[in-house]
Amino acid sequence: MDAASLPVGSDEFLAEEEKKAYLENFIPFTIMMSFIFIVGTIGNVTVLVIYFIRYKPSTYRTCILTLAAIDLSSCVIDVPTYIAEERFSYTYRSGGACILFETFHFFILSFSYMMLSFIAIERYRRSCKPFAHQITLHESKVICLVLGISCVFISSPGIWIHGVVLVEVEGVNVTGYQCDVIDKSSTLTKGYYVLCLLLLLVSLVICGTMYSLVGRELIKRRNELKRHSPESKVIPSVEKETAGSSTTNSKIQCGPAEHVQDGNSAANEETSSHEVIDIESDQLDKSETTSIDHNNKITSTEDSSNIILTHQKLKPKGIIMKKQKKNKKKKKSMKLKMADDLRRKRYNKSVRITLMFLVASILSCLSAFPLLLLQTIEGISSSAMNYLEENILWLSVMLARFQLFNHISNPFVYCFMDTKFRSECVSLCKRFKHRVSEKCCGSDTPM
Repeated sequence: MDAASLPVGSDEFLAEEEKKAYLENFIPFTIMMSFIFIVGTIGNVTVLVIYFIRYKPSTYRTCILTLAAIDLSSCVIDVPTYIAEERFSYTYRSGGACILFETFHFFILSFSYMMLSFIAIERYRRSCKPFAHQITLHESKVICLVLGISCVFISSPGIWIHGVVLVEVEGVNVTGYQCDVIDKSSTLTKGYYVLCLLLLLVSLVICGTMYSLVGRELIKRRNELKRHSPESKVIPSVEKETAGSSTTNSKIQCGPAEHVQDGNSAANEETSSHEVIDIESDQLDKSETTSIDHNNKITSTEDSSNIILTHQKLKPKGIIMKKQKKNKKKKKSMKLKMADDLRRKRYNKSVRITLMFLVASILSCLSAFPLLLLQTIEGISSSAMNYLEENILWLSVMLARFQLFNHISNPFVYCFMDTKFRSECVSLCKRFKHRVSEKCCGSDTPM
């Protein structure tokens, strides 16, 4: 239908004009929004399913689920709303929907950055203040709820700021209807945008400060673990105990046994202790045999039985003492190794979680940079902003909505930095593929 044949100012004329403007300027924007909608919905649903089913309840899990719920809400609600606003740029007459969706957008934006600030503070307390009171599972849920309620009040001025306004159609002296800010020059609007900007800057400062302190603490712990490795903890204690036991044995051993004990290296202490026990037994047998042969003429059967009984009593006792000492050494070394392994596991887990949230925070801040750039340009030179909107409208609109990439980046961060989540994603995809193949094969019936 040709717009020139329609009566000027009619709804049909406005619909044709907005369709033409949409096809000329907003196709790249629609492609970007469609990509965010598809990827964000699939990714955040996967995060919610896997972390809710496969992970145990914890503060870390609560933060992940809350962020995923925020991101999913933005992808499912905000993205279609933005597409509708640009598609119906001259015939948007629903004031209630405009106010609701714009206020919801600011709620999601503020809630997301406040959650990232809370996560940064929680990681700081857990890494740098390990002996202080840590945030429990119940407290984390309460904090997330309080932050959500606070963001409702923070975004509430959007009710009076946004609405349906009159807009002039390009090239025609006709007015249309568009969802936008009612009065950009009002004190309420300027104060509200300054508040949102301050909230973003405070979040950036908190995340940067907390994660820098956490990084310094983790580097310090890594250096301590290198200095106190399992070898430096276990071997000296074993050497001391072995030296003590060899000193005790030298008092009851004869010469050949001492030479054998001194000749063995520290790396084969357990083998040398076994050899000492065997040598002691041989020496004891030889001494008894010599005494019996030397006193053969005067030794009676009763005396021989006494010597044998004495030999049978001494030999097991020495072996038991050696085994007890060896067991003590093994238990002590095993405890040290287990404690060191536990410390290393906790350190590795803390590093992994901290790096994961750090990367998520960095990507979130980078996604908000284009919006800050546009606001800076508008604040410095309104003529430059008008030139950008008149000549490169599609780019200015894409930069204004670029912060929505924040809501699709987290699933990729979890997939690359959480091995368990990655394996669960692979397993979920295999199960889904198997079920789809079963249904497809089941539906195919031979002719």
